[in-house]
Amino acid sequence: MDMDQADEFADYLEHPRFGRGPRLTDLEPLDNWGWQYLASGPERIPHTGVRADPERHVNTFHYAVEYYFDLRRVCRDCGRKFIFFAEEQKHWYEDLQLPLHADAVRCVGCRKAERGIAWLRQRYEELLAMTSRTAEETLELVGAGLTLVDEGLFGFRVLEHMRAILKSVPSGTDGADEMRGRADDLLARVQAPNF
Repeated sequence: MDMDQADEFADYLEHPRFGRGPRLTDLEPLDNWGWQYLASGPERIPHTGVRADPERHVNTFHYAVEYYFDLRRVCRDCGRKFIFFAEEQKHWYEDLQLPLHADAVRCVGCRKAERGIAWLRQRYEELLAMTSRTAEETLELVGAGLTLVDEGLFGFRVLEHMRAILKSVPSGTDGADEMRGRADDLLARVQAPNF
């Protein structure tokens, strides 16, 4: 990559596997091979082509996709620039079998955060559905609920429910002091002015 290109991508987010700048291959087919949305336009970074294996695609367009190219993107969540790398696309569309219309709209960091929140939401629902929870599970439930409120997934009505649940944490049993201390810390979070 020359100095001008290095400067152009200096403010792009770094991908943990592929780096910050484009991965030049000098593969530059003469036509768009039918996939005009990704293969042409200002999003495409020239000379970054990677051959595709159309036999491994699912839900294909009218034309076979013969190449992937590094693409410029702006993260929908954090607003920072990143590259959707050709090799990453090959993994998505051929190994993971994602449909070709799937696109990277979030950077790697925001995708990981989104998966973490999705996992937390699932765990919250599991804990909430339990008819009988241990004190540890109750504290985990409340912690998850508060984080989901922080993230904007739940509204403030959940806070009243979390307050009531926290008051049910038992005292007078083994480890009760530690549990009560954690419950009091969570209760302080529930009652904080930012909530």
